[in-house]
Amino acid sequence: MDCEIQQYPPRKTRMLLIDACNIAEGGGGVLLKYLIRELNRRSVPFHVVAPEHVDLKESETWTRCPALSPIGKRREQMLRELVSEHQARCLFCFGNIPPRSKFTGCRVITFFQNAHLIRSIDKCPYGFKDRARYFLLSHFLRKRQRKTDQWIFQTDFVRTEFCKFYKCDVQDKFVLPFFEPTEHAFPDRSRRANAFIYVSSAPPHKNHGRLLDAWELLKSRMPNVPELRLTVPSSSKAICRRIQLLKEKGVPVTNLGFIKKEKVRMQLDECRFMIHPSLLETLGLGLVEGAAHGCKVLASRLPYVADVIKPSCDFNPFSALDIAEKVSYAITNELPETEIVIQNRIDDLIRLLTTGTT
Repeated sequence: MDCEIQQYPPRKTRMLLIDACNIAEGGGGVLLKYLIRELNRRSVPFHVVAPEHVDLKESETWTRCPALSPIGKRREQMLRELVSEHQARCLFCFGNIPPRSKFTGCRVITFFQNAHLIRSIDKCPYGFKDRARYFLLSHFLRKRQRKTDQWIFQTDFVRTEFCKFYKCDVQDKFVLPFFEPTEHAFPDRSRRANAFIYVSSAPPHKNHGRLLDAWELLKSRMPNVPELRLTVPSSSKAICRRIQLLKEKGVPVTNLGFIKKEKVRMQLDECRFMIHPSLLETLGLGLVEGAAHGCKVLASRLPYVADVIKPSCDFNPFSALDIAEKVSYAITNELPETEIVIQNRIDDLIRLLTTGTT
């Protein structure tokens, strides 16, 4: 097994083993770190297996592993060895795909967090390579449905669509959203800038292209176009080039690049509006953060949004014209406040992981 195992004194209590071998530093990484902090706060014994690039300083015990295929034999072998070594009573698979077979004496719970694997709702313009990968993963997920004892979902919409696509019932499939609460006293709205922000990287389903089209339309129609702030990393070269071209035309678009959490919060406090044109989300944590910071959120008129917030205004995310018209309306009319609908159920999740009940 090609893993560097950190050695610590053995625990007397049987552990929870968290399989995060395919986690990334995006939304999944944020959720994993929050879960680890909450487990530590409750003194729940656990062990994490995660890639070397993921910074898990909050975890006192973890196994570093190389990149592993979620459907391959090496992952299975590693998990079996760790379940045995730590006498794990529960294996929490953090990345969509259950193991190849069940584990004797160890419950398996799988967290589903990739809506791209529900092809019936994924309308995003990905290339052939990504499409082939999602097709392969969904194929193996279908074959391994019964290799997990329970499933965890973030929203009822995703659970419902999962059951339709994979032709299964809702038994042992729990909707237990969890995310770090944002408790923030944002500045008085009169001191907030008349600007929009979209906190997101730029894969195709995030819909930056149509959003930029909308701002170009606004420039041709309005004398004073509101500022649009983006957080597109430099690796998204095509979108970065498009932003630069728009700036040269006088369109007020600012790319902040990748920014850390503290700076995200500062930006949210400065902007009166958040805009969220994404076509597909498993949760849409940015929606919660925007509303919690007092932004009036304009969001896609898609089912995933309703499980998370009641937006101040919605739009057709497939129409740059409709996006532009709703932005124009927002800055000339008083919109209602955005309401957070989703609830953080971290307590219920940890209870399920530790006792098997919610």
